[in-house]
Amino acid sequence: DCLNATGTNLRPGQLSVAWNTKPGKRYQIEISNDLENWGPISNADGTTALNWFGTGETLTVDFTTPATPAVRGGVTREIWYHGIPNGSTAWLRTFINGDQDNLPRPPDGIEWRGSLKGPTNYGDYYGTRWKGYIVPEATGVYNFYIAGRHQCEFWIDTQGDTTNGTGIDRTCWLFDQNLTEEEDWDYLASLGLPDTQKSRALPLTAGQRYYFEIYHNHHGQWDHLAIGWERNRSGEITVVPGDQLEPMGDFLGSATYNDNNSAALLSGNDRKFARVRAFGPLSPAALDSDGDGISDEIENQLAGYQFFRAQSAHSENSDGLTLTQALSASPAEDTMSVEAIDNTGRENNGTTATGIPRVKNVARFAIRRNGSLSAKNIIFSLTGPSDPLAMGIPVETDYLVELPDGTILTKEATTNSYLVNLPFGATESMVEIRPLLDEIVEYPEELNLVLSTPSMNYVVGNPSRGTATLVDARDDPEFNKYYIGSFSKDPAARMPTSATGSTLLVLNGSNTIAVINDYFENLSSDQTNTHIHKASLAGINFNSGPVVESITEDGTENGSPLLGPVTNYTYRIEPRGAYSVQDIIDSLEYDNPKQEAPAGTTPLYNNKHTVNNGGGEIWAIYQRRPASELSPADGGRIPARPPIDPINPLTETDKLRREVARFLTQATFGPTEADIEELLYEVINTHEGDRIAAFDAWMNDQWALPQTLVRDLTHAMDMQEFTWRGYFDPARNGAASPQPEAPQNWPSWASRDISAFDSLASGSWSQPDADFPLSGAQENALDNILGSPAHNNRRRAQWTIMANARDQLRQRIGFALSEIMVISENVAELKNHHIGMARWADMLAENADDHFRELIEDVTYSPVMGKYLSHLQNSSEGSSGVPPDENYAREVMQLFTIGLFELWDDGFVKLDPQQFNLVP
Repeated sequence: DCLNATGTNLRPGQLSVAWNTKPGKRYQIEISNDLENWGPISNADGTTALNWFGTGETLTVDFTTPATPAVRGGVTREIWYHGIPNGSTAWLRTFINGDQDNLPRPPDGIEWRGSLKGPTNYGDYYGTRWKGYIVPEATGVYNFYIAGRHQCEFWIDTQGDTTNGTGIDRTCWLFDQNLTEEEDWDYLASLGLPDTQKSRALPLTAGQRYYFEIYHNHHGQWDHLAIGWERNRSGEITVVPGDQLEPMGDFLGSATYNDNNSAALLSGNDRKFARVRAFGPLSPAALDSDGDGISDEIENQLAGYQFFRAQSAHSENSDGLTLTQALSASPAEDTMSVEAIDNTGRENNGTTATGIPRVKNVARFAIRRNGSLSAKNIIFSLTGPSDPLAMGIPVETDYLVELPDGTILTKEATTNSYLVNLPFGATESMVEIRPLLDEIVEYPEELNLVLSTPSMNYVVGNPSRGTATLVDARDDPEFNKYYIGSFSKDPAARMPTSATGSTLLVLNGSNTIAVINDYFENLSSDQTNTHIHKASLAGINFNSGPVVESITEDGTENGSPLLGPVTNYTYRIEPRGAYSVQDIIDSLEYDNPKQEAPAGTTPLYNNKHTVNNGGGEIWAIYQRRPASELSPADGGRIPARPPIDPINPLTETDKLRREVARFLTQATFGPTEADIEELLYEVINTHEGDRIAAFDAWMNDQWALPQTLVRDLTHAMDMQEFTWRGYFDPARNGAASPQPEAPQNWPSWASRDISAFDSLASGSWSQPDADFPLSGAQENALDNILGSPAHNNRRRAQWTIMANARDQLRQRIGFALSEIMVISENVAELKNHHIGMARWADMLAENADDHFRELIEDVTYSPVMGKYLSHLQNSSEGSSGVPPDENYAREVMQLFTIGLFELWDDGFVKLDPQQFNLVP
């Protein structure tokens, strides 16, 4: 066997040697005086040769000081295979130390590693203990970091006797199965969680040996572990390297290297020769930790073989038998099969109770080989469901095809197939299907991995197909989707109805099962049936459509109809006629532009049939709404305050000017250059560059300004127009009797504190300071001759104020409110009473800095709104015998306020926390 020595120092009484190693190989160091007779460095008695072990990196052994030789380049790693999906580091310690019921269990395998980084995607269901010494090359203050999957802990002794572990302390740890990225040192910190991955600051001295231990218990998939360090808060974190690590000793002889005979071997004045003896894989003395007849060195080179498990390659045979059979097999007769190891992959796996995103959830296929050791390229294809009505159909944008290490496999365009490599010696290769998160609501999609038969090289055995399902999310409440509808007259109804009510459909995370609740009352006659229908399209309107679910007492299609309000009815999404399961889901999402549903998709609706209306009396179209039983605070829906980037007023003046212009553009009807310069001056000089403080002060100044009234300017324009038209010109107003005269005092309304106005208290109304200068008879007599001012003056007044008024913020918000509290001069009576329309604009602006409750009250009692939405002079049923007009009440609930259902502050529909039903 050969090795590469990288450094040797052999002088009288001294020896140091460094060489490149192979993982799992056993080495000894021998001394000779004549190149014929060699003696191994052994224990002091010379009875047991000392051993060193390969890491795949360089080992350095220095016997310059024989009593305390230095070994660098490795650390001891012990492995216990438990084969159980769950466990913990505490449980691992019962293997190591035993407990009242069990004796300590020796490790299943021991190796040296060349750094504090473990293997990746190596195996499942095992635990490890690392131990040895960290010997830093430089003095400094160090922080250690740990990154690993499942449970891992790093312990180090920096206080007591650092050579024996007395005083060892756990400095960093990570108990989490969701970290699949290697060396992610700030995983917890990036999630805003307590950062146990980072140790406290530890002062370490160069050359000092510090004893440490690492515990790692791994469950399944994506195993990894690494310990990093950072010196003097440099910001550079690296894996602790092998040249600053020392192993515990010779684990075959259970001896420390301090007990050695190197001084005797190196004594005398004779010439000395040194060599490193390597035990080849076929040597009887080669390492074979699991006793399967294959050396650790070989098993470390063969994918699928583990040096600490005797049946790692094949569960029914020892690794020695499996390898012997493979060596005698013909590569062309290799038989390939496939099995779905994890048959479900999820786009969104959610978060844990502590807010940590759960591990990526992939579907996994194992492509297995029964045969030789030869490396193979295995060809496979991915196909959709056998029944496209009963399962969703995946497309290529729904998923990625990957290897466990994240390598993406791409499809060969001409053959529509994929290729995966089966390495030399491997018995299986794993293919992962990772669903990609999107905003499309999809029924679970069936994906089949089918092995392809090549023209040569291997044969396809059984099973040749594996099936997995790709779903949107877990069936946890956090992934529920809520669809709400309000009952109104069914298009199929032939008789009138006054029935009302609402319905809630809750769809689970995987989009397979819905739960329906509803409430209704005042049907015109006895109920006969209830269904879920898929609407049809009549032009641009929705109309009655076919039944997709009969709501019955036993849930079967032909069961007795479930009459009355429905509570917790389970609706299993199933194909119906020509409609697939995805068609049903698309109908629930019919108004979602991101759904990518076929054109013309119509919604689902719930309806109630009665004796009077056999085709349906009331229906409720389901529409998706955000809903929760939790408040925004309890549900974590309060968004974080966005950060405000500082702008240096001295070096970033142009940027600051743009920010000022942006603010004023949003807060006014458009700033002038003077407005921008004035506020820019305030930011820089008055508020020392704090633009937010300057903006706040500007808004306070705006609220303090007296309101500019559209009513006043409209009235002044009317008076001016009367004058221009000749109403006060004796030469032109002769048709009126008496002839009007221009007043000495034109009527106006004095401005007053807005907070003193109450639309319900007549004493708070503003009164003009003079009478109107024309009587009705005079205006009527002159109107046909001279014409009269009209609604255009209100328009001109409002545009003039928007462009020129100083109280820009109030006017801008008042205008925004007019887009919500809508009236229209398309109603002739409102158009003809333009002073009332002007007063409406002023009323909205008055409420710009008030509570919404005050606004809706003023809107409700405005005669302008009363005329527009028909509640002016509305009578109660008691006084007229006729049901009152409820149009305005409906508008208030549906358009002006929160709607028909109680909402949380963030607009989510409030649900009953016990029944998960609507709160009316």
